[in-house]
Amino acid sequence: MGLFKWGKDRPVENASLGQIQDTAYRESYRRLCYNILALPMAEAKRPKVLLLNGPKAGQGTTTAAINLAETLSAVHQRVLVIEADCWKPQLEKRLHCTSDKSFNAFFDRQLDLAACIERRTSQPFDFILSKPSDTLAFPQDALARLKRELSELVYDWILIDTPPADQSADALALSQIADGVLLVVRKLDATRQATRSLLANYQQNHVQVVGSALTFDNPY
Repeated sequence: MGLFKWGKDRPVENASLGQIQDTAYRESYRRLCYNILALPMAEAKRPKVLLLNGPKAGQGTTTAAINLAETLSAVHQRVLVIEADCWKPQLEKRLHCTSDKSFNAFFDRQLDLAACIERRTSQPFDFILSKPSDTLAFPQDALARLKRELSELVYDWILIDTPPADQSADALALSQIADGVLLVVRKLDATRQATRSLLANYQQNHVQVVGSALTFDNPY
């Protein structure tokens, strides 16, 4: 898919697309959206699972997931965002909502995945929150169950926001059930070596990396 840039640096950090008036910032997400819709996987009639991952913390994966979901929804795509970062979840704060349901409950076998989904009239997409935990793991049987239940959901796209690669192996485990991975890298933050290492790691595990996105780019 190539390299995509969006946004200014500090002024739009942690802001949702609906709060941004900068045309170039908004258009960069539209370009990303249409490039994703042009991927071969987009032709599948089932939900397409796209994982967003960065080489370290602070790369903007949550911002990218929210804004990409909003942009896809604007072109009549049914979107679900799953927060799989249980180390430092941000979605609850970013979407200004709370819930007793969570991604953790699915892996604890307390709830089916569909029962964890939140739908709010204030959001154009559905989502699943996570709760803070340092013990969440993804055993193979749970991943198989997750893959099966994801395929049964009625969405066009399922975006999975994952913890940074240098802090957790969760993203690599989840990539085994994804159709592709979008690398999210913050300009002048993550080293080129760390990004290349992450890319090589996915390639060694036969995971399709569909492209990379350079966040917090300031062209001025």
